[in-house]
Amino acid sequence: MNLGINGRVSVVTGASGAIGGAIARRMAREGSKVIVGYKERRGIAEELAAELTRDGHIAYAAQVDVRDSSSVAEFMNTAISLAGPPDCLINVAGVAAFAPTSQLSEEDWNNVIDTNLKGAFLCSREVLPHMLRSGFGDIINVSSIAGTIGSFEGIAYAASKAGLDQFTKSLALELGNANIRVNGVAPGRIETPFRRQRAGQYFDFMLEQTPVGRLGTADEVANAVAFLSSRICSFITGETVTVSGGLSTVFLKHVNPDPLSRLGRHENDSGLS
Repeated sequence: MNLGINGRVSVVTGASGAIGGAIARRMAREGSKVIVGYKERRGIAEELAAELTRDGHIAYAAQVDVRDSSSVAEFMNTAISLAGPPDCLINVAGVAAFAPTSQLSEEDWNNVIDTNLKGAFLCSREVLPHMLRSGFGDIINVSSIAGTIGSFEGIAYAASKAGLDQFTKSLALELGNANIRVNGVAPGRIETPFRRQRAGQYFDFMLEQTPVGRLGTADEVANAVAFLSSRICSFITGETVTVSGGLSTVFLKHVNPDPLSRLGRHENDSGLS
C-alpha cells in the first residue's frame, strides 16, 4: 500500500533510541528522506544513518538538545541544508526520572518537562514557518499511556506526557486551516533495552496488565507513526492513537511498592514509551 510518504523530508528526534530508531527506519522504507536526530549517542545515530544509506535510502544524523532553542534552530538549519525543508516532524526525544515525589529533585523534574514537553514545543515552533510557507505538513508527537493512566513514582514523566497530549490537540486546532495535521502516538509497554534492564517483578507486572499478553515492539509504534503521517489519514488531526495491546482498557491493579523501591530511581532513555 502506498502511504504517500515517498519523497518527503522527515525529522525524527530521539532517533538514537529504540522507538525513534524504528520510526526512522520505517519512514525511510516508505521513501522519506530522514534526519536522524540525537543528543548524546552519536555513534548509534551515525550508524543508523549509514545503515539506511547502504539500503538505498537518504538519511543523515544531526545532533540536537531539544531543551535548548538555539540548538533546535541549528538542528533545523542543518536538516534543511542536508535534505530540504522538513514536512514531517516526529517528536520522540524523551527522558524519565523515577522517584517518590517527596524525593524527586527539581533538577530531575525540569529535565523531564523540558525534554518531553518543551522539546516538542521548540521543535514544532522551529519547523512551522517552513510548513506554513509550503502549505503542508505533519507533526507527530510520541506520548505515552502514562499521560492517561499515570506512572507509579514517575510523576514528572506522566505530567509531561499528559501535557504533550493537550499540546497535540491545541496545535491541531490552531493549524487545521493551514493543511498541517498534528497527531500523537501513545505507546503502552514496549520492549526496549530500557525495559529489559528493569526485568523482574516490575517487568512481570507490566506484562500481566497487558491484555494481549506480551509487550509491544518498537516497530509496532513505528507502524502507527507511519500510518498517521500518510495521506490515508488526511482527515485525522488532533488525535492521539494508543498503541498498548489493550492496556488502556484495563483498570490497573494496585502496585506493590516493595519491589519497585529496590529499583534504580533515575533513568533516561530517548526510546522510552
